[in-house]
Amino acid sequence: MARHAVKNAAVFLAAAMLSLVSFGQDKAAAKTANQAKNPIVTVNGITITRGDVDRYVEMMAQLLKHKRRNTTPKVLENFKKKNLKPLSDELYQRTLIASCLAKSNIVVSAEIRAQVEKESVRAFGKRGQTFAELKEYMDKAGFGADFERNIDFDARLRTFETTVRSNEYYASEAYLDKVRADVAAYNAKATATNELAKAKARKVMERARSGEDFAKLVDEFTEEPEDERQPGGEMGDCDESDFPADPHVWRALSGMKAGEISDVLETETGFEIFKVVRRNTPEESQTGGESLLLAHIFFRRAYLFPPQSDEEFKADVEQEMREKLLANIFKAFRAQSEVVYHNGPAKAK
Repeated sequence: MARHAVKNAAVFLAAAMLSLVSFGQDKAAAKTANQAKNPIVTVNGITITRGDVDRYVEMMAQLLKHKRRNTTPKVLENFKKKNLKPLSDELYQRTLIASCLAKSNIVVSAEIRAQVEKESVRAFGKRGQTFAELKEYMDKAGFGADFERNIDFDARLRTFETTVRSNEYYASEAYLDKVRADVAAYNAKATATNELAKAKARKVMERARSGEDFAKLVDEFTEEPEDERQPGGEMGDCDESDFPADPHVWRALSGMKAGEISDVLETETGFEIFKVVRRNTPEESQTGGESLLLAHIFFRRAYLFPPQSDEEFKADVEQEMREKLLANIFKAFRAQSEVVYHNGPAKAK
């Protein structure tokens, strides 16, 4: 009888503890849901909540995950923390401009829509990807409607810019010549910087091949941002799909044995030394096929402006001018808008 009482008491206690845990989880979920509804700012009658900001940040994180290979959960979390404020400001700016354009009779041409779609793939897509494929990815990720609204906004804004731009919006030949000279001077300096980086990388590669501890060399020399760096420079299981912009890298690595150190390989963002930690069979692989467990030492490469046709160069220069115009448009719209901050007076922007 006593044993039954003790057993029943234990069952009751366990049920009570589970109930408390469940209550705590429900309470936390309710608190999060309420915080998501908290208004941050109302712009011309449109209220932006914390939930709106969080979703916008999540959408941009999803685009980052799609664009960059080997984006770990830690990298995504750091991205969201680091960019919460700037992306919140960006959402505010886009909402303000959209509200000011709402009463405008803007008709977006197929040409401008196609241009905006092409630029979105250039910014967020993988090499060789179409806009339809990028949109399909965002649909599957649950952000299809959000992504489409942002593309619509960009197309409407581009159309508006076209109607208000001044003659100075078009780059004159004299201005283009000046920018060309500036680009040539910059590229000469960047090329010299890159030669020094490659020389440094070769010395580190020789030390790694001589038997020095690879993880210690990573700690001493890698220039990978701290919020993206993994212990020992590990990249996880990789296959050909992880190097869409650098197929030559996979060709070099795929024939290497476990423990081997690669040459210094130039990638989209830098100069890298790779170590094949392990070769995985299809059964061992996490990628569904034969793969390699890799580690790397990363050396930053200075950006070089790529060779362009006159038409491409002029388009890029005018795009920069368009961004300056956008800043002026925002200032004008801000001056005539009604903005109410819900957490006290706003600081000057």
